[in-house]
Amino acid sequence: MSTIGFRILGPLDVLVDGHAVQPHGLKSKIVLSCLLIAKGRHASIPHLTDAVWGELPPATAIKQIRNTVSDLRRMLTPYGVSITAQSNGYCLVMDNSSFDLETFQDHLATARQLLEAEQSEAAIAEFRSALNLWRGPVLAGIDSDKLRPSIAELNEMRLSAAEEYFGLQLSLNRHQVVAAEVAAWAEEYPLRERLVAQYVSALHRSGARAQALDAYERSRRQLDEGLGISPGPVLARAYQEILDEDARSLVPAARNHPVLTSAPGNLPGPVAHFTGRSAELKTLAAAQRSARGSPLLVIDGMAGVGKTALATSLAHELSDQYPDGQLWVAVNGHDSGSPLADLTASLRHLLAVLTGGKASLPQTLEDLVLLWQRHTADRRLLTVLDDVGAAEQLLALRPAGRTCLTIATSRRRLRLVSQPPAYSLSLGCLEPEDSKRLLSRLIGGDRSADSAAALDTIRKNCGDLPLAICAAAARLRSRPTWTPEYLAERLSNPALRLHELQTDQGDLASYFGASQLRLRPEQQRMLRLLAQAPVRRVNAEFGAELSGLPLLTTDLILEELVDEHLVLQPQPGAYELHPLMQSYCSLKQL
Repeated sequence: MSTIGFRILGPLDVLVDGHAVQPHGLKSKIVLSCLLIAKGRHASIPHLTDAVWGELPPATAIKQIRNTVSDLRRMLTPYGVSITAQSNGYCLVMDNSSFDLETFQDHLATARQLLEAEQSEAAIAEFRSALNLWRGPVLAGIDSDKLRPSIAELNEMRLSAAEEYFGLQLSLNRHQVVAAEVAAWAEEYPLRERLVAQYVSALHRSGARAQALDAYERSRRQLDEGLGISPGPVLARAYQEILDEDARSLVPAARNHPVLTSAPGNLPGPVAHFTGRSAELKTLAAAQRSARGSPLLVIDGMAGVGKTALATSLAHELSDQYPDGQLWVAVNGHDSGSPLADLTASLRHLLAVLTGGKASLPQTLEDLVLLWQRHTADRRLLTVLDDVGAAEQLLALRPAGRTCLTIATSRRRLRLVSQPPAYSLSLGCLEPEDSKRLLSRLIGGDRSADSAAALDTIRKNCGDLPLAICAAAARLRSRPTWTPEYLAERLSNPALRLHELQTDQGDLASYFGASQLRLRPEQQRMLRLLAQAPVRRVNAEFGAELSGLPLLTTDLILEELVDEHLVLQPQPGAYELHPLMQSYCSLKQL
């Protein structure tokens, strides 16, 4: 029998024995694309109809979809691929065929396992094999509003894999290799700060300091002009690395400290347009003052709620009290499947900053932890650990000194057992007035002066989530002809909302998706059921009716989702989804 393969990592291709056999017409290509992205799951006829025609399907839409599926069956059945009918929809079964997306995911999973096992060279080979499968953006040439969230999520997966690969190469000091390979990526995605930061670091460490500064300045300017924001902590850290080296070159090394020189610092600059949060800042500062021993302040909350901005603002407010250095590391604990790899990379970064890059770093995680504790035991350091994914990461990265402050952010409620005890603050969305104030600042006074009602509608459709507010403002800034009223109208359409709330730096769908990477199947199913529920707020009894699970099991699942900040708990025993999370879960289940 002939072999058949499907490729979506670029233009849609169907290959039989290596030769292209394309579906006839755009309609067939969109339906096949939906079935392929579903990857063996059910794709409903309404979903297929929306993907082909959008909000204005013809009266014969259902019949046309069925005819299209029949055409695809005739094309694929001879090669052992079937399309089965399932409850008002279809499922593509392709057990004996190849699929480039699955191959990519297999290589990526293997790379991460090898990385966790500290087999760096083998991991690099797997990353390369994964990235070499891509021929361009997912389903290039197919334009469908319904497919856009899934396409964006898969493209985000590619970019994250590339960043992991370049990060691994940088950790092995292969700066010139990275500088050559990442240049095209940084050119194609100039607002992708982590990629640009890797390019800047690779150039700088290769000795091309002027080129590194030029690359940083181009990105900073584009972020300011295109989105009205300053570089985030990752890109700011790469820039600070250059400045730190310049400063060290002017200061002779202290003889009594062959490794540690002047007070290190890679804290990002103050957050542009930081709005509200005065009560939270006061609470955290009070917790720092009252702590016995080294304070540990943990800020948790859902993706996009502003944890990093709050942590940065607090760090600047307290930095004068910690003269031996202010350190920052993006742990990225929710962006990969390997907490140990995240921990190793974070320790290497912190030690490199703390020692000015002059210390010889050990290979094993255990030795890195011991070296970090030894270097921080007698210092007054402020350390910000951004996006911690697990308690063991936080406790290993916490400085050992009794006069150190640690500020951590996490998308999960971490159950910590530490001495002295940690102070945790769960961060909620902005107050409505602060949301409107932030939105007005970001879009400018000229466009907001006479649009109070529209701004309020935008705010409500963003659910007072700071990241969504910033994304909405960026969308408006990128469309000079749009009015706030027009954007408010588009955001009022649930089918368009998440699409409008995305930027070149990432979109809400990818942030929400990353928050759900570690969920069990029953937790994912509960989220989908809550998104479908006829009421917004439910209790455990209602959840048990929806899911068909025992009451105790349902209660435990709901409480676990609260801990993950994927479900809100406005009062004990009550559960609801943030409006944007509901939109995301509703789109993902189709």
